[in-house]
Amino acid sequence: MTPEPQVKTAIDTYFHVVAASKSEIDGYLPRARIDAQLKVMNEAYKKHDFSFNLKGVKWTINSMWADNRDSTREREMKKNLRQGTYQTLNIYFVKKLENKGDLGDCYFPEKVTPAQLIKDGCRIVSSAVSGDTGAVKSSADFALGLFHTFENGCTSPGDEIEDTSYQKEPTQGCPSSPPPSKCPQGGNDPIHNYMDYSHE
Repeated sequence: MTPEPQVKTAIDTYFHVVAASKSEIDGYLPRARIDAQLKVMNEAYKKHDFSFNLKGVKWTINSMWADNRDSTREREMKKNLRQGTYQTLNIYFVKKLENKGDLGDCYFPEKVTPAQLIKDGCRIVSSAVSGDTGAVKSSADFALGLFHTFENGCTSPGDEIEDTSYQKEPTQGCPSSPPPSKCPQGGNDPIHNYMDYSHE
């Protein structure tokens, strides 16, 4: 019996670079780094038959939005910049987020309401956009409905992915090899999974 062909899904995507000035130290990203990040995303998702169709890139100089450390600034920025429908992925590259150690965040897909549509999208710290970074990839995973690998800790259903070991807590630092899971279900912590917090 011939297997059914895999359906390929192209996700319309908009990148928004929000910086305090046209200097990279203030969060600015040149086009070359944007294109390199898109290539990383498409390479990572190619084996899963997803691709990201870049519909546009917008650069905005706004020091308040670039320092995106409170929900009021986040809502104002997204309300003014967001493009497309709820099926469109909007990624905002900003200088800072609320929590100093966070590289990015993304809203989980929910029932579409006007309030949810304004919040929708991913925020990534601009300094995390370099090389084969997992920050954008894991945030995009979240937007597509995936949980962190440590979701629910040792309690079923975990992250709801059958081949992911249960993980009690996020990984700290950069272990050289996967440590044994602290959960009674066994296995090793999935430290190389984009949805964990291990350093790259």
